[in-house]
Amino acid sequence: MGAVSAAAAAAVAVAVVVSQPWAPTGGVTEGDQLTAIEQILQVDGAERLESPVTGGGEVEVARAPSGETVLAARGLPAPAEGRDYQMWTIQGEAAPQPAGLLEVQDGLALVRMQDVPADAALAVTVEPAGGSEAPTTDPIVVLASS
Repeated sequence: MGAVSAAAAAAVAVAVVVSQPWAPTGGVTEGDQLTAIEQILQVDGAERLESPVTGGGEVEVARAPSGETVLAARGLPAPAEGRDYQMWTIQGEAAPQPAGLLEVQDGLALVRMQDVPADAALAVTVEPAGGSEAPTTDPIVVLASS
């Protein structure tokens, strides 16, 4: 069982590097989100994507051509007991690749990702606690370049 868990963790680490540097002890603020989004949008060729979330809230993504990406969520309800929000990258017809968990505090979340492929859509699903190797539910939000 430990080998399976290690393999799953390695798969997540290979797909997209995720960090949450904006998690001060007081939690993320909307100001933190705006600052992080604006930092990415200052890069030439960066894009902004926004979408409402099924079940409530909205997600905003800023993505630089380098693959540096910030995802900010607002108004998200806490996932049910024993469930987590999980992010995915989706390229064309390929299977979704895990991109880490989305930790929500007081309806807000902020995640910085590295190496997100330019043509990849970003999706969020509700998964069992700790995440899954493949989505087990339909996405609650999908953000893709037009």
